[in-house]
Amino acid sequence: MMSRFDIPYFEIYHRKVQPYARVGSVRARDPLTALWLKVMARHIQQGTIKGKHVLDVGCGSGHKSILLGCLGAQRVTAFDIRDVESARKLADKCGIEAHIFTGDVQCLKELPARNFDIVLASEIIEHLAVDYVRDFAADLIRVTKRGGLIFVTTPNVKGRGQVEASRKRHELDPFGHKKHYTVQEIVALFAEGCHLRRVDFSGAPPYRTKSFGRIFYPIYRFDGSVHFTRRLPSWMKKVYRWSTAPFVIAYNQLLYCRVLRTLEAEYAGDNCREENTRTMYLSFEKVYSAPC
Repeated sequence: MMSRFDIPYFEIYHRKVQPYARVGSVRARDPLTALWLKVMARHIQQGTIKGKHVLDVGCGSGHKSILLGCLGAQRVTAFDIRDVESARKLADKCGIEAHIFTGDVQCLKELPARNFDIVLASEIIEHLAVDYVRDFAADLIRVTKRGGLIFVTTPNVKGRGQVEASRKRHELDPFGHKKHYTVQEIVALFAEGCHLRRVDFSGAPPYRTKSFGRIFYPIYRFDGSVHFTRRLPSWMKKVYRWSTAPFVIAYNQLLYCRVLRTLEAEYAGDNCREENTRTMYLSFEKVYSAPC
């Protein structure tokens, strides 16, 4: 079960952030998100968030950094290469002071040095050109304050297998993955000539997470798309919500906790090792601010 330390992350997320985040269903509780937030709670201690300045690189809907704002961060800066209007609306709904803008990772070079206490780079590095990732890591380090934390998540090549690397794949999907990395490669990338120390490593469970995602997430995404779409009239949405309410209630009351306990057991078990986790979470502390 989740400890008291972890509860605020998911409870605040579920009540205050998720209904406006445009990330999956807003009715069915998501055990994978709860597990992800538990990992974030482990890496970014709740007591250290208050009054801090957060940078969210590739923010998407902004739900991760806005959650940190709800937990006490003083300011949030976030950007994404796609439209960020949903992230701005989310910040307004949650009453968070946030500077959110559209831009790619080159925007990091325009940000002031040693300006952020917490830097999030979740599921970003695998999308970048392989010959640029060193510059990207250096830019993240440059904008981080002394004593600040860089939190990186990315697929683990040993847990997922070789990336889809065909030329046709990248031609059809310009935002596709360019490379999956090992834990050692990520650590070396951020330690190369820079004054960081690795703080923590965690990994997403390798097997049940994958099978659960195949079963649950198509339904989860469909429920969210019906909730947020403007193509359906309001009466049709109401009919859908009322007709599916018993199933959502049954899932939240009967299955959610059991699925979460199963995932947590595997997360803490022998299967969750560096060499076979599907997604890896690494955090680095900037020990001192000498330039890389």
